[in-house]
Amino acid sequence: MNVRNLHNYSCGNEIIKNLKFRMSYTLFELIELSGRNGKETRLITPYPSKSFFYVGSLIWNVVRGLVKIYDFSMNVGSAKNGIKKEILKIQMQGDPNKWHHGSWNTLQYYRY
Repeated sequence: MNVRNLHNYSCGNEIIKNLKFRMSYTLFELIELSGRNGKETRLITPYPSKSFFYVGSLIWNVVRGLVKIYDFSMNVGSAKNGIKKEILKIQMQGDPNKWHHGSWNTLQYYRY
């Protein structure tokens, strides 16, 4: 897995663990969940910045759609495997010598 995708994988994992277990309640309080029907696992992104909450929210909103996480009853291990499988599937598309954004195009406006 390349570095950029490793970052996406790590952010997705940290968000799912925090949302499911509220392992750091202080961090959990800073995350704002959507209240719309059918979008309960979607995060409302804070003001654009380079903070973990903004970037993590963007990444999570893409990941939850790819892995089809519609509630928090999913096992964290299954979610991690799903995230990894989707990232590797996207990474293997296209020319192996050129960068391919695949389904991560929604994040193209954010510069790491």
